[in-house]
Amino acid sequence: MRASSYLATALATMLVVLAGCAAPTPSVAPAATSPAVAVTPALAPPTVAPKPSASTPTPAANIKRGGTLKAAEMFAYPTLDPQLSSSSGNMGYDLLFEPLISFVVTQEEPPKYELRPELAESWKLVDPKTVELKLRKGVKFGDGTAWNAEVAKWNLDRIRTHKKSVNKENVDSIASVDVVDDYTIRLNLKAPSAAIFMSLTPSGTTMYMVSKAAVEKSGDDEFGRNPVGTGPMQFVRWTQDDNLELKRRDDYWKMGADGKPLPYIDSFFDYFKPDAAVTIVEMKAGTLDLTMEVDAKDVAGIKANPNLRFIAHPINQAGYFGFGMSPKTDLFQNKNVRLAIQYAVDRASMAKALSFGLGTPHYVRRWAPGVLGYEEGAYTKYEYNPAKAKQYLTDAGYPNGVDITMQVINRAPEIRMAEMAKSMFDNVGIRTTLEVMERVAWVDKMHSLNFQMSSHRPAASPDPDLALRMEGCGAAGNWFGWCNQEFDKCMVEGRSTYDEKQRGEIYKRCINIMIEDAWTGVAYRMPWNFVVNKRVQNFQYGWDGPDLREVWLQ
Repeated sequence: MRASSYLATALATMLVVLAGCAAPTPSVAPAATSPAVAVTPALAPPTVAPKPSASTPTPAANIKRGGTLKAAEMFAYPTLDPQLSSSSGNMGYDLLFEPLISFVVTQEEPPKYELRPELAESWKLVDPKTVELKLRKGVKFGDGTAWNAEVAKWNLDRIRTHKKSVNKENVDSIASVDVVDDYTIRLNLKAPSAAIFMSLTPSGTTMYMVSKAAVEKSGDDEFGRNPVGTGPMQFVRWTQDDNLELKRRDDYWKMGADGKPLPYIDSFFDYFKPDAAVTIVEMKAGTLDLTMEVDAKDVAGIKANPNLRFIAHPINQAGYFGFGMSPKTDLFQNKNVRLAIQYAVDRASMAKALSFGLGTPHYVRRWAPGVLGYEEGAYTKYEYNPAKAKQYLTDAGYPNGVDITMQVINRAPEIRMAEMAKSMFDNVGIRTTLEVMERVAWVDKMHSLNFQMSSHRPAASPDPDLALRMEGCGAAGNWFGWCNQEFDKCMVEGRSTYDEKQRGEIYKRCINIMIEDAWTGVAYRMPWNFVVNKRVQNFQYGWDGPDLREVWLQ
């Protein structure tokens, strides 16, 4: 079985169990180290004991405590409040904060994913519209306040209702949250939601719990500069658009293999470095220990370096040259112009020239092999056809071509993709001017829809329901402002059934609605990746970022 199919297999297993009303409900006991528990939601109550970890535990005698881990990434933190952040996957979030449930890719061959307990010790589906979560006891935030059901409810209500929340769509299936007792909450769903447990993980999202007391004391803005979570590290300082410094907590709830509280490292620095070439030079020099999403052109040199490890994510496939057209631009109201854009993109050439053998032509935003609903040949493909692109322009009333401006984030990979796309567009009469922008300015421009055409990298989602928060009408992550009520209705239908096969068929229909509308697209896909200095031991990762709580430095 291909590695990419394991995600679909795991989802299938989860949903098949959900379909049986007599299936057992898991109750997961707390664990001192990583609890490798494949938690399967179900409808009736006995317990399921935790499984042993699929990865081999590190002998305590081999672990070395102390040291500073230095990382770099291309995405700056817009704020340190994860619930209000427009950027997910930043490494510091996962050290400062924790989710209710974790998404973990197991360290085994072939790899697969598991949902594991974090701030929720166990969970069950009481009935198709009621979820109950038992919360972990003995957990404190970095400010000394307790984690409990009241705080959990406050967090979920904040995520659901705050005007700046980026995860509203992620939990829009929740009608209300009840406190059952000090360490139990109940989620009352508006309708059955097959994705509810995945939605409580930070997979492609920032679904982390924050200190209620700290937010209420300092306010949203100040909390975003001085955050407090339950994670293994605490905030030291943040120089915006430059670096973040964290230090270990002494009272973290989770124990390491040596019987002492995690983490093993003393401090963590995360540097914002938009120039990937500079980052790779520093990785090779040993002044950085970790980075992710490296440029394909650098992979061969990384693999040849004896001090570095290149890790291609086995199931997370990122989209490259994702593009979209603003619905506020009159030119693109004509579907023939949108179709001309689609047929002008030579996906195979882009993948070959820009991915250095790692990429594959791709046609579906937010989906990739292994994600439910994705099936080769089940949807329309806009194969490269410059003659057809020119004909669509003529049919639209522009036989002499059109002039457009395309916004591009100021990062080398994005610029190279945009320059190649520009040559393809120019070739068919879509004369394109590139406007290169810093990411924060780009985000503002996208939210205002004050652009004609733009590009970015659209990541796939581990569960297709999460794609709704990226492509749905008015969604926080819907950069291009595309809105199709038929698509939204289809996606909600896919969420509402616990039958895995039926869900897959529904999502195929949703994909086709998006593709047929032709407002957005993508050119090729590559696996999400990490580069790690070999002195970093016990490196693990989830959907789109590393789990650094249990790393140690050799």
